Amino acid sequence: MAEARTKLTPQQKIEMARKALDEGSRGNVNPEGFARDAVMRGSLVPEVRGRDAVVAALKKAPTMFEEFRQEPHAILADNDHVVALINLKVKSRGRTIGRSPRFGG
Repeated sequence: MAEARTKLTPQQKIEMARKALDEGSRGNVNPEGFARDAVMRGSLVPEVRGRDAVVAALKKAPTMFEEFRQEPHAILADNDHVVALINLKVKSRGRTIGRSPRFGG
């Protein structure tokens, strides 16, 4: 018989997302923290779908810049989803670029 997974509370999911963002800034990405149907949208990459593609994109991003930092703007969670709005700070060729989430259309 398969083991039942313990359901995480929304607050536990938010804390996991904060830790994952911190680790992700260093290129350390744990695939187990993502659903098979994960989706990532951002200013550095086009829309990426699927756990493996999201993990690959997150591992690659820090290697593309001299400096790469993700800072959570807001993390929202419910029983089924986690959404993180992230401020990015990247440095390329000595130039620092900051990106904040955009709201609306």
